[in-house]
Amino acid sequence: MMNLFYSHKLLGFFSFSLVIFSCHASANDHMGNNDGNSGMPSARNITLNNGKLSVVSRSLSANDDIGVTDSFLFEKPTESVLDVNSLVSLSSSSPECSTNISYSFVQISAVETIYVCYKGASGNLSSTVTDDVIRLYSKPVTDIGTNWMFFGDSETAGRALEASTKSQVTAFCNIWNRTFSTSQSPYADGVSGRKLQATLDYYSSIEDRSNATLIHFQESGSQDSTQDTPEKYVNVFEYMVRSIASESPYAVISTETAYSFEAESIQGRDWTQHNVLMREKIDELKSDGVVVYLAEVDRNIKELVAQKRKELGAVEGQESVWGDTGNSIGRHYTGLGNLMIALSIYDTFGYEIDTLDLGDIPFADISTDDKQLCIEIINSF
Repeated sequence: MMNLFYSHKLLGFFSFSLVIFSCHASANDHMGNNDGNSGMPSARNITLNNGKLSVVSRSLSANDDIGVTDSFLFEKPTESVLDVNSLVSLSSSSPECSTNISYSFVQISAVETIYVCYKGASGNLSSTVTDDVIRLYSKPVTDIGTNWMFFGDSETAGRALEASTKSQVTAFCNIWNRTFSTSQSPYADGVSGRKLQATLDYYSSIEDRSNATLIHFQESGSQDSTQDTPEKYVNVFEYMVRSIASESPYAVISTETAYSFEAESIQGRDWTQHNVLMREKIDELKSDGVVVYLAEVDRNIKELVAQKRKELGAVEGQESVWGDTGNSIGRHYTGLGNLMIALSIYDTFGYEIDTLDLGDIPFADISTDDKQLCIEIINSF
């Protein structure tokens, strides 16, 4: 008799229609029979296949001394395993085989059950095994494609000492590559002290900007004559957004609220009203059909600093997020601060951030507790 050796449910997402089974057939029938009933499929692991939220991957195994030739996948226990629509031929007919099996659900409901049985080389069938896939109703996820561009000041360039989160871009890509099993190397250009007008000028000089699928830009430094009032800043902001919408028609446009690094009392460093008017402009642009995704960096960084101060004290708590020990990197983010920004960007695109894999950010750079703190802060709003 076949049994599943896994005590948890499979996790999927509402939008998916495909389950991929990674099947491994091995061992042989201790009775010397090739009836397929000696096989014991076991769920060895569960991962999101290639990082696609629409896919669940699991591992099963079956055994037969001659060979496992076919499998049958179906949704209703009353369906016949001999239905040709449920038949999936394996790529090998031997006691040792490994392949992927794809299955598309017919219905969409909160919990789907998948039924599987195997066919041996002699034509006999195994017993049926089952497991459930739970559909989680998640936020819509924005498709950001694969051709990314990041623009900004030193935040985009990165000043942190932690290699895996040197900048928000580094952190964003390391999370993506680990979670979705791809390798993204985006175009990133950040220049210390660069203002939004200069960022716009640089963007306009890039020849292949029309092919971008994501353009993220930020500004949080000092303000010069082009942006020393919220009104001036928003004028440049609108011109840049409309330029991107026109010249990079396939691009998702995103930006972030600017954090003032607790320098609101310094001339040209207070971004509070700039953020207010930027929100209003984003709403106005949306009414014209131009969508801008706004990452809540200012809000999330402030809360992160507050939480770290409770843990470490006023100075050390702040320096764990920006400024670093002894303020060696000035008013720039540490690796922890950059991680928060990267997660904030994912959040504005609709990703469930607690499902992202932060495994490529080592403990030496960011502790497990601090990773979880970032996630909890974002999810608390």
